[in-house]
Formats: sequence, C-alpha cells, structure tokens
Amino acid sequence: MESAGKRQCLCKWGHRLKKKVLSFTLFFLLAISSISNAQDQTILIKSPIEYRFFSDKPEKIESFIQQYKAKIGQLISKVNAFSSQQLSESQRRELNDTLSLLEGILFQLTRLKRKIKATSALLQKLPTLPAIGRAPFELKLFERYLSLYHQIIQLLKESKKKQKVLSTELSDMEENLKQLFTQYVQFNKETKKTLAYYATLAQLISLQIEYALKVLEKKEVEAQIKYLLPLINKCKKRISYIFENLRISLSDLRSIKEQKKEVEKKEAKLKSKLISVQQKINRNITLFELRLDNLQNKLSSAQITEVGKKLLKIEKEKIKAYLKRLQYKKELLQQQEISLRLKLISLNFKYAWLQNYIKQSGYQKTEALIREWSDKVSKLKDEAFQLKEKLDQRRFDFSILNERLIRIARELEIEKDPDIIDSLKRLQEKLNQNKSELNKLIDILAKNFFYTKSVISEIQDVILLIKSRTSPMDKLFYELKNKALSFWISLKGILYYPLWSIGGKAVTITTILKIIFFLCLGIYILRLIRKKLSVFLIEKAGLSVGVVNSISTLSYYFMLILVIFIALSTAGINLSQITIILGALGVGIGFGLQTIANNFISGLILLTERTIKVGDIVELENGIMGKVKDVSIRSTVIRTYDGLDLIVPNSDFISNKVATWTYADDWRRLRIPFGVSYDSDPDKVAEIAKEVARQIPTTIEDEDHPVSVWFEGFGESSLDFSLLVWCRMEKLKPITGLMSDYYFALFRRFKQEGIEIPFPQRDLHIKSLPEITKKKES
Repeated sequence: MESAGKRQCLCKWGHRLKKKVLSFTLFFLLAISSISNAQDQTILIKSPIEYRFFSDKPEKIESFIQQYKAKIGQLISKVNAFSSQQLSESQRRELNDTLSLLEGILFQLTRLKRKIKATSALLQKLPTLPAIGRAPFELKLFERYLSLYHQIIQLLKESKKKQKVLSTELSDMEENLKQLFTQYVQFNKETKKTLAYYATLAQLISLQIEYALKVLEKKEVEAQIKYLLPLINKCKKRISYIFENLRISLSDLRSIKEQKKEVEKKEAKLKSKLISVQQKINRNITLFELRLDNLQNKLSSAQITEVGKKLLKIEKEKIKAYLKRLQYKKELLQQQEISLRLKLISLNFKYAWLQNYIKQSGYQKTEALIREWSDKVSKLKDEAFQLKEKLDQRRFDFSILNERLIRIARELEIEKDPDIIDSLKRLQEKLNQNKSELNKLIDILAKNFFYTKSVISEIQDVILLIKSRTSPMDKLFYELKNKALSFWISLKGILYYPLWSIGGKAVTITTILKIIFFLCLGIYILRLIRKKLSVFLIEKAGLSVGVVNSISTLSYYFMLILVIFIALSTAGINLSQITIILGALGVGIGFGLQTIANNFISGLILLTERTIKVGDIVELENGIMGKVKDVSIRSTVIRTYDGLDLIVPNSDFISNKVATWTYADDWRRLRIPFGVSYDSDPDKVAEIAKEVARQIPTTIEDEDHPVSVWFEGFGESSLDFSLLVWCRMEKLKPITGLMSDYYFALFRRFKQEGIEIPFPQRDLHIKSLPEITKKKES
C-alpha cells in the first residue's frame, strides 16, 4: 500500500514537472520570438499621428526624440542592407530616395527639438508696454505708444492669418497621414519586409514629424494671440489715459512747424526736378518712339535676311526696354513726391489736433477738424487702393522681366551667330538695368502703401481720442450732424450725377427735377388761366361753347410750349442745342410716334377749322351717334345717347367720313317710314299723319320747313308712306327715341280711325301629293 502511494505521488510530481518544463519552453520561445520581432521591426507605428512628438512635457518629448533618433539609425542600417542585393535601376533609385529621406528625418528631429526649446522662450520676444510714469505726459510718449499699438495690431492680424493657414495645412496633412498609414498597415502584414515597406515607413515618419512641427508652430501662434489680445486692450487704455493728460508746449508746435517747412522745401525742389526730368523723359520717349517706328518699317521689308530681322527685333526690344526704364524713372520721382506729400499730411494733422488740444488762437474747432480729416481719410483710402493696384502691377512686370531674362540666358547658350550674341548681351544688360529700376520702384511703392495705411490709422485713432474728450451731448450732436451731412453728400452725389449730356451740358437728376417742377407749376397756372378765359368768353363775350373751346385749347397748348422752353432754360439746358432734341423727336416720330403725331396734327386741324365743335351731334362710320363733349389736341370725347363717354382719336375725324347733324345749323328733317293696308284711303292716311306730326312737341313747322307725307309705293303687303318732319337737334332726345314718339302717336290714331296696319302674308298653292295619296288608297 505504501509502495503504491509512493508511486502515485511520484507520478503526480512528474506530471507537474513536465507541465513546468513545457510552460518554461513556451515562454522561452515567445521571448526569442519577441526579440527577433523587435530586431526585425525597429519602429512600430500604431496611429497616423504620433502625439508623443508634441503633446507631452518638453523634457519627455526631448527624451522621446533622442530614442527615436537611435531607432532611425537602426532603420538606416536595415535599409543599407538592401544595397548588397541585386536591384533594378528603379529599385536603386527608390533605395537612394529612402536613405535620403531617413537622413532628412534625423535633421527634422533636430529641428523639432529646437522648436520645443524655442516655444518656451517665445513670449519673451513679444512686445511689452513701457512704463508711463506720472501725469502729465510728453508728446513723445504718446507717439511711442501709438506706434506700439499699431505694431501690436499688425502682429495680431498676421498671427490670426497664420493660424488660419496652419489649420488648413494641418487638415490636409491629416488626410495624407491617414492614406500613408493605410499603406503602411498593408505592408506590415507581410512577413518579409521589402524596400517598398521601408520607403512607406520613412515617408510616414517624415510626415508625422512635419505635422508635429506645424502643431508646435500653431501652438506658438495661439500663444501669441492669447498674449496680444489683452495687451491691445491694455495699450488702448494707456493711450486714452496719456491723451487725457498730455502736456503740449509751444516748442512742440514750433518743432512741427519747422518740420513742415523742411518737407515743403523738399517737395518744392522735387517738383521742379520732376518737371525738368519729365520734359527730358518725354523728349527721349518721342525720339525713341520714332526710332521704333523706323524699325517697324524695316522689319516689314522683304529684302532683309533672317539674321537681320532677328537683330532688328532685338534692337526693337532694346528700345522698348529703354522706354520702360524711362517710365519707371518717371514713376519713381512721382512716388518720391507722394512720400513727401504723405509726410506733410501727417505733420499738418498733428499740428491741427495739437492746436485744437491746447486751444491755441486760430485753432480749428473740433467739429470742423473731425469732418475735414474724416474726408481726407476717405481720400487717403482711395489713394492706398490705387497704390496697391500699382504695386501688384509692377510686381507682375517684375516676374515677366525675370522670365524674359531666363529666356535670353537660354538663347545665349544656343545661339552661335556672334552679332546676335553681342546684341542679346546688350539687351540683357538693359533689362538688368530695368530690373534694378523696377526693384527701386516696387520698394518705394510698398513703403508708400504701408505709410499711407499708417497715416490713415494715426488720423483715425486721434480722431477717436478727440471724440472721447467731448461731452455726450456734443457727441450726439456731432453724430447727428455728420450723418445728416453724409446723407446730404450722398444725396447730392446722386442728384448731380451726370446721366447724359446735350450739347456739352450734363443732364442730371436735379435738371430733370427742375424741369418737372417748372412744368407742373406752369401747367397748373395755365389750367387756371384756361378756365377763367373760358368763363369770360362765354359770359362776357357771348361766344358759343365750341368757339370758346377751340380758342382756349389752342391758347393752352401754345402757352404750354412756351412753358416747356422756359422750364428747359431755367434748368440750365442751352436752347440753341434744342435742335438735337427736335432731331431725335423727328426720328422718334418717323419710327414709333406716327400715330401720336397724326392725332396731334389732326387735333390742330379740328381746332383751327372747327369742323367738329363742342356741342355738335355727330354720327361715326360705325353707326355710333352722340354729342361732342370735348375736343382736345389728341382726342375728342363723344357722349352717346346711352350715356357712354367715347374717346375717339382725332385722326378718325380727318381720315374717315363723319356725319354731323349740327354743322351749319341744327335744323334736321326726320323721315318716319310706315305702311297701311290696301283697303285704306291714301289721302286720308296722309292727312291723319300730318295731324299726328303737328301734335308732337318736337315738330317745328314754318314756310321753309313744312310737314309732309310721301307716298313711297305699293309694297308686298301694304301701301308704303314716309312722314317728313323738321326738328331743332339741340333740343332733341336721341334720334331713335324721337321716332318712337311718332310711331306711338301714329299707331294710336290709326287704331281710332280704323286704319289697318298690315303684316306680311303668303299664299301656299299645293299642286300634288302622290305619295300621301297612294298611302291613303292602300
């Protein structure tokens, strides 16, 4: 039993020992595998961005960079091992590029280390505010702080712009890192590491370090912005405090006055020099333009050889280059003059506001000072814009000039003809001279542009400080006055903006408004006169309504033409140039205003001939009848007997037939046709009809206008008669209603007398109906 127990214990112990040996062996194999793996893969990248390059403490980052350098060294050794293998030409190039990139990574890591050290010392280099001491303060301190304020603002603008650019660059780099990391992961799955794997790894590491550099740079910029924002506010407060407690002496004003005199002297000298130089330049330009024309004529000649043509083209380019240089010199002098003028503007403003500050005798009042220099600021802004445009243009010219010099250098390498080479060298020399002049011009343009902006900022800042010294009521008054003034200036600009010109005289909105005003006033007065004249002629002179209408209408339009001429003359339009308007009007009439002109002329004819007058009863070609209510220059109003006012163009009365019932007098004969049966006595019918007509109140009978009955003939069913009576049309109702009265009366009397009024009758004769007869028989 004991031996059996011992054997069982030994088996258990052996089994445990076997387990330990197996586990130790497995652990040993894993360790060897990890060591070989570490040797085979020096750097293992787990994410597209390596945050340890920039997101830790400086000491830890530096330590990590040092370790990374060692790993890059091992990586270079591994890549160098490929040089002993047989490689194709493309693989050899890839190997060299990878080695160069890995060596560059070492330099990048050094840059990154320096960047980390520089970031900590960055804030020490940023501007600080100097001590101001106790009030009152000197003018120099105020100017120093104002200059520092502009520097800080400029630095802040640049920092914000840089921050935006860096954010965009980092976003693009992140996309590239993701793509490279995807490629790296795919290569890393392979057991054997190829040259392509190491090339991708080198690119990924290089981009990661570059990304880290950009991140650190962005941090620097953000730290700058964070530092500068409160500094600007602090600087503004100090400037306001210093401005409120300035000590301005008369010596300060005298100093500025002396500086102004010196600048004015320099400006006067420069102007005289500019005039003489401009005259000289203009003469040279004229001479060289003549030479250029001669060369152009020679080039167009067919007798010149190809070499000769090439030489002439180079000569032509030399002349153009010389003309350009003269132009640059001229502009350079002009920019020097602008520079002095800007300096003088700055001194004048300084002198003006200092006088206002100490209220020296003859000082400019605050309101006038603000208004005047605000206007000048607007002009300076326009000038700055023009300078910027010119600067961009000259920079573009500079790039074109550089390109031309490069092309000449290439031509000199190819060209073999000694004459052409010599000519090209002389052209190269002239273009280099142009380059030098253009460089100077670009420099002074850039200086003038930035100086203009500086002067604008200085004026605006001081104006704001002056405004801050005024009382709230004065501020409100200034604001309202400035707004009203600016509104008036804007409105004035709109009102006096030239729309077109007539005979050299500009026509503006003001001109049009003047014409409209005088026309409206004239038309109103003319209508009053016309009304009074009509009343006078009817009541006092006893003229008829038609005559009065013609006289008043013609007088009205004649005087209206005079009013138009007076309105045009008052508005400032030269009446001697009115022929242009009339000519344009004639063309307009010829094309589009024919109908209006026709009606207008027809109206004049009607008013002068008086064939149609107010009160006349007329009948148009289409059968419409009515009374003339008004005759104007363009149309005539007819009131029909249905109460409808009909506006008829005057041309219809001239070109068409019109029946008028009241042309010479208002006597008109009415014809009332009627019929009676064949059993009636014609003589009796005629007598009865005459009696009936005489009973109607509208019938007027005398020796010249008798009532009569005509026997018109034998109709199909009746004896046809016509009753003819005379009436005065001005006292009548509509013609149709009048005839109705006669018919009613005739009907009633004929009925009393037993006279029959027949109706149409027809006799029907049936010859035969064969089909109906057959049916009946069947």
